[in-house]
This record gives sequence, C-alpha cells and structure tokens, in this order.
Amino acid sequence: MFSASAARILATAVLATATMYVGSAVALAAPFNVQPTPTICPGGMGPVDVTALPGGRLVVSVPEPPPAGGGRVVWVNTSTGATGITTLTNNGNRAEVVADTGPGTVITTIDGVYTNGAGQPCVLAQGGVGTTVVP
Repeated sequence: MFSASAARILATAVLATATMYVGSAVALAAPFNVQPTPTICPGGMGPVDVTALPGGRLVVSVPEPPPAGGGRVVWVNTSTGATGITTLTNNGNRAEVVADTGPGTVITTIDGVYTNGAGQPCVLAQGGVGTTVVP
C-alpha cells in the first residue's frame, strides 16, 4: 500500500521525464521539469533547481534572499527505495536543502507553504523532477 506522499511522488515521476546526468567530479544544476506553481503571493517564487553531487547527495534550491524558505521537499530514490522529507532553509542568498539520497534515480517534488524573498507566504501546487545521483 502506498502512502499519499509516495503516490504523489510516483505521479510526479510520470511528468518528470528528463533526467540529469552528472560526471563524478562535475555537478550541473537543472531546473525542475515541472515548476511548482505559487498562489496567493503577488511576488511568486524563483525557479527551483536541482543539482546532483558526488557522494549520493542532491541539492534543491531557489535563488531568493531571506526570509525565503519553507515548502515541503519530498524525494524517493527509485533505485534503492530510500525516501526523505525536508524543508528548504535559507543560507543567505538561496533557500536550499542538501539531501543524502544515495546514488540512483531520484524523483523529487516540492509543495506546501513557501515564504518568498519578499516575505509573502505562497501555497505551492506540486512541482517535480527526476535526477540521476552518482556515488
């Protein structure tokens, strides 16, 4: 039986058709295939990017200054079955999270309530991406 989060992740996997390939020493950022859609916030939100890092890690980020952050980031590694749920936090110039997903194909989604750089709360309709994470 699938949980509601797992079902949403798998539904997003159907939409997330492009996969990012990363060399063992080079990390490339790519935008979410389906950007989350912010509502009730006039300022919207910046584009959500994903970067696979060597060592089985994945960075999800939005280029916005504080107080930007929040939103629920859910990931599932379809190669290993590992999953995680976390929240974007701001490091001073970006709202981001680094997830230890392990190597494999990782489907990542973001939704929930996100605060943009203007301090406006945004309700996000789910967006997602598929990424290849390297060992």
